[in-house]
Amino acid sequence: MAASGASSGDAAMPAVPRVNGAMLAGHQGKLVTLVGKITSVSGSTLTLEASDSENVTVHLLSDSALASGERPTDFVEIIGMVAEDGSVREQLAAFLPTGGTPFDLATYNEVVCLAADKFAPLFRD
Repeated sequence: MAASGASSGDAAMPAVPRVNGAMLAGHQGKLVTLVGKITSVSGSTLTLEASDSENVTVHLLSDSALASGERPTDFVEIIGMVAEDGSVREQLAAFLPTGGTPFDLATYNEVVCLAADKFAPLFRD
């Protein structure tokens, strides 16, 4: 996947692993992709129910769309850096289109676990 605005001669973006809440401790200081449901927002801090039902603290960018009261859905995908305390610092985020149907976090979590274990070679650079 090329970075936004990248020309065909630019290097591809590195793979960013998809994780659940329990996997964050093994990724401190690294970029990860985390999907979950927003449970609360207070100032520049968001609490996310990750796909494995663990609550994760996300520190939002100052101009984050996730901090606004108007959200098309509570389901989001966040790419961010994992801090030593297991929280995530947002780098990029997007609301997940659900078409009016809640996103199935349990099924997504099964895929995350398979990608980290049995099928890990398929998801590495």
